Amino acid sequence: MEPNQKMELLLRAALDASDEELEESPDLSAGYDRRDKSWEVIVKYEGSLDGVRSDYPEVWIVELYQEYAILRLQRSVMERVAARPEIIYMEKPKRLYYEGPTVGMLRKGSKPSGAERFALHALR
Repeated sequence: MEPNQKMELLLRAALDASDEELEESPDLSAGYDRRDKSWEVIVKYEGSLDGVRSDYPEVWIVELYQEYAILRLQRSVMERVAARPEIIYMEKPKRLYYEGPTVGMLRKGSKPSGAERFALHALR
């Protein structure tokens, strides 16, 4: 599979975007660090990432569960890393927008449940 086919369409669009476009779009710039112009991406991999570690020591890797990992890397090596046989798919993180049921319930004047009070306390 070609590296571009392993890379999510939104990630490819973000990589092609200008700095101005990234600044204007929080969704497009999710995972991008302007300070060092690096990207955090999520990968699904098979086997081991030891080859990526040894061939690209500048890539920061945090392995998660079920053969998923977070990689922090420069755009200049992204396609080469995606082309590796152990990488199945690469995508950018997504911004989460959350408006929980507690917000709606409080607007209606209902009392929050114990779990909702706990969630409200945790958000403070």
